[in-house]
Amino acid sequence: MGSLIIALGLLVDDAIIAGEEMMVRKLEEGYSMMKAATFTWDATAMPMLTGTLITAVGFLPIGLANSTVGGVHVCHLWRYHGGTDHLLDASR
Repeated sequence: MGSLIIALGLLVDDAIIAGEEMMVRKLEEGYSMMKAATFTWDATAMPMLTGTLITAVGFLPIGLANSTVGGVHVCHLWRYHGGTDHLLDASR
């Protein structure tokens, strides 16, 4: 649930950045809608992607932790990549 909240926060933050960049700055400068959208994509795509990846890497240690919490997160992360039941086995 926490990761969903973080992901939605990143999505909203990125939308605010792109919307403000395009609507406020470029449209007021007289750009057409298409030119403003193209400029916004070129100017913000890499910084937003980099910020999202840094956030994901920042939370990666939680998923890789050798604990119940880490095991649960790894199970959700790798659900479609084979069995991960051994990660929750406390006897290992």
